Amino acid sequence: MRRGFNVHRVGASFVLASSLLATAASAADPCPPHPASTAPEDLTTARKHMAAGVAFMQDPEGARCEEAYPQFAKAYELSGSLNALQNMAICAAKLELDGEAIACFERYLERKGADIAAEDKQQVENDLRGLKAAIAHVTFSSDLPGVTIQDTRTPRRGPEVRNTYKLGSTKLRLGVHPGDHSFVAQAKGHPDQKWTIELKSGDKLSKEFLFDVGKPVTAEGFTESDAGRRRAALSYTSEPATNHGLPASFWVAGSLTLAAATGWAVTGALALKRGSEYEATNTLSNAVAGVDLAREHDDVKALNLSADVLMGVTLAGAVTTVVLGLTSSSVEPSSSAHLTLLPVWTERAVGASLVGQF
Repeated sequence: MRRGFNVHRVGASFVLASSLLATAASAADPCPPHPASTAPEDLTTARKHMAAGVAFMQDPEGARCEEAYPQFAKAYELSGSLNALQNMAICAAKLELDGEAIACFERYLERKGADIAAEDKQQVENDLRGLKAAIAHVTFSSDLPGVTIQDTRTPRRGPEVRNTYKLGSTKLRLGVHPGDHSFVAQAKGHPDQKWTIELKSGDKLSKEFLFDVGKPVTAEGFTESDAGRRRAALSYTSEPATNHGLPASFWVAGSLTLAAATGWAVTGALALKRGSEYEATNTLSNAVAGVDLAREHDDVKALNLSADVLMGVTLAGAVTTVVLGLTSSSVEPSSSAHLTLLPVWTERAVGASLVGQF
């Protein structure tokens, strides 16, 4: 890559091309097309832009490529000057617009043909080889037209390099410098979307920024079928579970009934056992031995009461579950409920605990 700037001054000749010789750039070509024709007044304006670009490049404090690039681009647009085109390529390379630099250098060599000096040709070919060896390609797309993409590359040394691109209604293929990139997509009325990635030489990646997921896209360049494809691809995130046509309340009531029935069975069995043990120990000899019969009696009463309560809950839950099941045909399916029945036991009671997520 060249270390200095071989910037052509305003006095360089302008190359004019007729409409038969003009070459239009394709949609994927980042280099502006050669003008089909030029007018005398356009040449005057082009010389002014060329002079401004040269002045920016020869600034005593350092070349100002960012300001010079659009001046050279305008001069080329108005006149077709190949010197302006070469200066555009130099600026693009310095700004790390590698894809544009390659396209402009190649067009310069093509249109210059045998008129290019050997030394200049060698320099341009060296620049091209270096750019092509290092370039990484990223293709951007979005479900909205007119998205702005800001690219920030953080080098190991030196300041950050920032470039801004406009994504129209079609895909945008960029040739960028390898390294750590942060791409921020901006669309009016939507939160920014950020994509951070380390690009390596030779990478060919794609990135789609989705702002209106699930909405029909009708902007120029997009079709309803494309929108339907995106909705289908993302539908799994929004479709509610049907639970086989039964509402979540049915499964909740049934699970609570099961939990209550389990607790009733376990507590009832424990109450019968503790009652039998109380009757066996309710003798004078055991009372003298220091057995706390009052506490034993209270425990038996508590277990019997718990068993009665759980029995009532079980019966009520069973009735509720049956009613919900019979009326489920008129209820819209709701989101799925995840329920877990866990056993619980303590020194004086045994039961079950229901854990649910709705």
